[in-house]
Amino acid sequence: MWGYGTMAFTVYNLFIFWGEDLLGAPGVMTASIMESLMPMISILIGWMIFKKRPQPFTLGCVLVSLIGAVLVITKGDIGAFLGAAGQVFPSTLIFIAVIGWVIYTMGGSKYRSWSVLRYSTLSCLLGTVTAVVITVGATLFGYLSVPSAESIRAAGPHLLFMILFPGIIALLGWNIGVSILSPLNALLFINFVPVTTLVVSIFQGNGITVFDLLGTVLIIISLVANNISLRMSQKVEAKRPVQTHFRERTS
Repeated sequence: MWGYGTMAFTVYNLFIFWGEDLLGAPGVMTASIMESLMPMISILIGWMIFKKRPQPFTLGCVLVSLIGAVLVITKGDIGAFLGAAGQVFPSTLIFIAVIGWVIYTMGGSKYRSWSVLRYSTLSCLLGTVTAVVITVGATLFGYLSVPSAESIRAAGPHLLFMILFPGIIALLGWNIGVSILSPLNALLFINFVPVTTLVVSIFQGNGITVFDLLGTVLIIISLVANNISLRMSQKVEAKRPVQTHFRERTS
């Protein structure tokens, strides 16, 4: 439990905001695209760790989604991206953060007998303990400085928003939604992450390139196509026992 909490509330929170801060304005779009890859990343992790080889069609969807992510992150110029160390490092941080959240989500299957509130609360508390230890250690060694009272007051409203909405409402809402809708249906809502980011960025006047749009479309298509494929596979598997039972009755 402590490990899963650390993945979500230390690794994810630390690296996602660190990477966004280093990237500047484009970091928000990069983070949202990385987050939309969570279903595909979970497939690859399940393949590597649990030896659950995905279907060829699913692997194709993973490849398409990765191409979409590369288009958004590199803005269509892979050479320039790889040559700019200031972009590779923060993008890697965001990718590690997303992997941390995927591991946390997959870990929830080990605590199915627990309520959503219990799993969310305990994992959050344990992960926060890890974050506090890291923060205190970094402060003692001089990597971080203690914020002034004025800085805390200025950041207070923003911290309150982050605590209430992403920290409580979004976390509980997501875990409850997954338990009600099933993971298969809940994964479709990941599509709203890059779409919402695009809409907000447009209203804020941030520049949106054709690669942002094309990459987002590719990721959405791959997610929806894989979801439909999984539904069809489940229907086929559900019909097989019925057909077998019917043959036994008629023979």
